[in-house]
Amino acid sequence: AWGACPALDLSYGLASRTGGALAAAAPSFTALSPALGLDYFGVFDGGRSDSDGACCRHLKERLHGAVAQQVERELLAEAPRFLIQGGVEGWWRTTMAEAFRAVDQELVGVDVGARALVAQVLKDYIVLANRGVSRAVLCRGGVAVQLTASEHYRGLEVTAVARDPRDEFLILATAGLWNHVSPAAACALVAQRLRATARATRPTTPWLARVGSRGTPAVLAEELAEHAGSEGEGTVSVVVVLFRDFWADPTAAAPHRNR
Repeated sequence: AWGACPALDLSYGLASRTGGALAAAAPSFTALSPALGLDYFGVFDGGRSDSDGACCRHLKERLHGAVAQQVERELLAEAPRFLIQGGVEGWWRTTMAEAFRAVDQELVGVDVGARALVAQVLKDYIVLANRGVSRAVLCRGGVAVQLTASEHYRGLEVTAVARDPRDEFLILATAGLWNHVSPAAACALVAQRLRATARATRPTTPWLARVGSRGTPAVLAEELAEHAGSEGEGTVSVVVVLFRDFWADPTAAAPHRNR
């Protein structure tokens, strides 16, 4: 077994550049995790009203805990809402809204301006909650599929995307990346690196970045962030989540195709 959640063959990497953008991961972070494989990833951007980054750091440190509390509260309820409330997406929309509200209320006397994009990866779904201008892009069968709105979204956008056997990897990133790199170009870069790495010797621990390694999730995230930095973007955070063991199966990284 390898990766953060062996049942899902999942591995990930994070990268951030200074200027108020942060990234986070919390594998198997709720009581649902053993049964459903629930892992959490997020990118956070302080925004213009968060001059010292306090809101951004607070969201990074507290949001996954607030989500876990909401999930575990449901599991202990006599009549869990997920049995009756609009299916998977309806239940998660309510759960994420309550988690964001709880964390915002902890910032007493502060103008809450931090923006966040978080993804919960389950066995059958990817649940995305977006507040702001960050984007999530999924590489599915070699095609870049944008999962979140490209324009600024002032409220909280919550969507549930069904998992597919063709899913290869997920990229979460703040606007600092997408201002300079298209979803298709970002997926093409990651796919190219994975194909090159799959032909080489398999790393002992593929979910950890090592000196000189190429194609590991952490290195892929760093390369995307560095590209944005080379374009003059000082604020960027990137998360790359791999859904397959590309080192064990060299054919798993399909050639990227533009749609």
